[in-house]
Amino acid sequence: MRQGRVIRSHVESLPVRLSPDELRDRGERLAALEGQYVTHKADTKAKARTRKEEEGRLELDIYCLATVIREKAEPRPVEVEVRMAGKASVVEMRTDTGDAFGRFVSINNEES
Repeated sequence: MRQGRVIRSHVESLPVRLSPDELRDRGERLAALEGQYVTHKADTKAKARTRKEEEGRLELDIYCLATVIREKAEPRPVEVEVRMAGKASVVEMRTDTGDAFGRFVSINNEES
């Protein structure tokens, strides 16, 4: 339906029916994109889980260090001697300070 002479020409984006090959190509691209999307979502969830675990570890480390600072002491290996303290009891003593920290009734009454 051409009428008159052409004054100007330009290009517009208009719907054009796809050929069977083009339709198949678009379907393959869609399937590939969906696969990438599913993989991305799974990776994101795994990273979020890892990040949450790391946050938990950091919170525990902060709590433990804050406890040490608050109590001005931390657990360390200390040699302990168990000594007889009378006929029927024993006492545990720290060798670094000489302080007794536990007293128990001896069952076997053995001396080492």
